[in-house]
Amino acid sequence: MGSWAGARDGWLTKDQQRENFGTKSITPNTLRDVRAGITTILSDSRIFSLGITSCFFEGAMYLFIFFWSAALKSARVHTGGPLADEDLPYGLIFSCFMCAMMGGSAFFSLFSANHNRESAAYVLMSVTLLASACLSAAVVLENEMAVFWALCAIEASIGAYFPSMALLKSEVVEDGVRGRVYSILRFPLNVFVVVVHSLDQEGDEHRNRVFMTLAALLMVAFFVVKRNLGPAK
Repeated sequence: MGSWAGARDGWLTKDQQRENFGTKSITPNTLRDVRAGITTILSDSRIFSLGITSCFFEGAMYLFIFFWSAALKSARVHTGGPLADEDLPYGLIFSCFMCAMMGGSAFFSLFSANHNRESAAYVLMSVTLLASACLSAAVVLENEMAVFWALCAIEASIGAYFPSMALLKSEVVEDGVRGRVYSILRFPLNVFVVVVHSLDQEGDEHRNRVFMTLAALLMVAFFVVKRNLGPAK
């Protein structure tokens, strides 16, 4: 059987072999595609601003997932009282976070009923500013309930962030380069999260530094979006 298959392959032309068995080696010019995607991002300030914002905001979101429980536990200890030594109701807290995220998504749907770029940019600016303020509040405040509501506000901002960012990307990035640009925009986000996690340390001081740094970066994202995607643009 093997010899018959080999003889048959010899009878077929190269084009017929590719059609029946597929090309054995695929060598797309990946480097050229990457270079073209980077050029597209750097040449359009609107796309660049979306890349900066997605890196900082989504990076803050991923880091928030790892730090929120420690922040609430620390606030409970500082608050004191009979519950200081008890575990947090993680299931209830997570459910509240999900409800807050749904509320943020509903807010975007109501506020951006026309689904235009101007309203989406306004929502994006609002959620970056809100998330920055709440991360700072989670550092400054020591009351458990105050920290909890600040974290819920962060989740609400996440719920409004994703639809606004998706709408802006669809308006700004052209269809022909969308997949290429989206892939490149994910790279700095992954690097950012990996680098920050590689510097993890135990204790409240490190977590507070991370929160304040993320708050500052979100403020940078706010001004970048305001300048390049604001109502006047």
